[in-house]
Amino acid sequence: MHFIESPKMAATLHSLRYVVSTHGSPTGVLQVRDIREVWRGLDKAAHDAEVIIFKTEDGARFCGSEQIPVPASVVETALLTRVED
Repeated sequence: MHFIESPKMAATLHSLRYVVSTHGSPTGVLQVRDIREVWRGLDKAAHDAEVIIFKTEDGARFCGSEQIPVPASVVETALLTRVED
């Protein structure tokens, strides 16, 4: 996020992927999701804790590196980046 928000960032983002190894996979299979947007948000149920929201190409939304589904108590506050095709 620091890189994306840097005032020195003058490039266009063309690809952003979430990559994680599948838990317990003996073959080391990776799960790859193409990210289309990254948002900053606040969780109203957690005293306005800041969260980062990832939106995938298929419309799914999740928070953080653990792919936590975005709770209804989270409000998007700022678009951080959008991947350009």
